[in-house]
Amino acid sequence: EVPIFPADAPDQPKVDKITKDSVTLSWKKPLNDGGSKITGYIIEQRTPDSDDWAEVVEIPARDS
Repeated sequence: EVPIFPADAPDQPKVDKITKDSVTLSWKKPLNDGGSKITGYIIEQRTPDSDDWAEVVEIPARDS
């Protein structure tokens, strides 16, 4: 059995576009996938006056 380790975090997200109601982000996949294909990402947010993060959306990874 091949051990599987947690993947590294992706690169720092880049803000591509901001509108009144949304933001478009992009990032590069992690260099180390932990021995398994990256299947998706969880996007989280927090307000400046809080230490708590909340999940916004979970998106599938794109093959590229």
